[in-house]
Amino acid sequence: MRGVPLRPPEFHGKFKYGAMSSGMGSARQAGPISGMSKVEAAKAMAIQQEALSKKAHEICLQESAVIVQELQTSLQSKVSSLQAVIGAMQGRLASVNKSIDCLKQANVELSVAVHAKEGPFILCAWRMGQRERRPLREHVRDPVAVALDAERGTLTDHDKRLSEASKRNIRMISALEIHRDQLKRDIQEKSHTLKADAVCLANASSIGHGQLLSLQGPPLPRGSRPSSASAGNNRRPNSSGRYRPSSARSGSGSQWPRQAVGEGRPASGRRESGASAMIDPNGGSCCVMGDLEDMVRAASLLCDGSRRLIQQGDLMIVQCKKKTDSALKEQVLQMGDVKMRLEIEAMETRKKQCNTQALIQETRSQIQQLDEPMKLCSMHSSRQTRVPNVQRGADPVEMRLQEQKWKLVQTTKELRRHRKIEKDILTDLDDHMDRLKEDIEDKTAAMAIDLSLLTQAKLMSGRTSCS
Repeated sequence: MRGVPLRPPEFHGKFKYGAMSSGMGSARQAGPISGMSKVEAAKAMAIQQEALSKKAHEICLQESAVIVQELQTSLQSKVSSLQAVIGAMQGRLASVNKSIDCLKQANVELSVAVHAKEGPFILCAWRMGQRERRPLREHVRDPVAVALDAERGTLTDHDKRLSEASKRNIRMISALEIHRDQLKRDIQEKSHTLKADAVCLANASSIGHGQLLSLQGPPLPRGSRPSSASAGNNRRPNSSGRYRPSSARSGSGSQWPRQAVGEGRPASGRRESGASAMIDPNGGSCCVMGDLEDMVRAASLLCDGSRRLIQQGDLMIVQCKKKTDSALKEQVLQMGDVKMRLEIEAMETRKKQCNTQALIQETRSQIQQLDEPMKLCSMHSSRQTRVPNVQRGADPVEMRLQEQKWKLVQTTKELRRHRKIEKDILTDLDDHMDRLKEDIEDKTAAMAIDLSLLTQAKLMSGRTSCS
């Protein structure tokens, strides 16, 4: 018949060696088979082959639907994981930005603290310079000098610590900014990948089972249909048009969507999927996240340390200033007491000088009073020398005059010796008085300088409180 197509080679083989064997045996026994029986057998074989082809086609469509469903599931999981990664990275970016802002604010506070320490440092240096203007005899290492040296050392050490803290903050800001830029680039790349996957997911979800059936196209020619299709044979053609055995697939064909998602994507997609391992504990980028978290914690510790350093520095500077002011007050009070004692001693020395001068004057008057008896004795002795030796005798008056003269000479010597001693005492009193005057002047100058230091400190503290 013209409408019946030719049988494929497989059909000829099966008919020849399989299904036709019994017919040929019966033909040998019953005689030749008529042409009508051959046509009916061919029709039955064609109907059976068409049913098998339809069943294979339905199986292929079912597998395609399963593959599309698995692709949609994979894309959905990929989109969800990307959204989670982007959310985690955005949270990390916000944390990094917060840490950078905190470090910048800490640097501003550190710079303000450094500028605030200039006033106490200038005051300390000015005080030390003013105290060097004191008299040379007052250049001793008193408690004020010790307190000023300690205050200057504290200020210098605190300034160094503030500078080191600022440098550490700047280095940490630079490192965090590098990580922030890298996070921004990763977020941008993942956002582009997420958009592409979302578009693919939307297109895949818009294709339904009815559309897959409508896309099956015209029936394949008989020569291209699988001739050995059966109920247990689930082969389907691959991209090259060839059929691959079912042993090449695992399970229900889930290897193909995984291959399509993982191996069929370009290198940028594989890089994105690798970058998404930042929140996956099995990924290779967890160490980067760990380092970033450590840096964020270190930045927080640096901010807290900077604030504590500023507070400790302010407290130490206030304590040092209080110690210096108290030492100055004690020094001023002590110098006032010393000055008062010196003034009292100077008054007593002045009284002693007056008494010594009066005593010297009295001794001088006594010496002058002995001059007249000495003259009288000398006059009597000169007269006695004019009398001849014959007329001289043991005159008791002359002996008495000699004895009186000797006593007058001894008394005069004693009075002169006393006068010399009194003059030496007066000289010592004068020297002591000069030293007392110098000491009083030095103490007055030193006390005036220390008082000016206290007054200037009060004025500077008042201006600072007003500002």
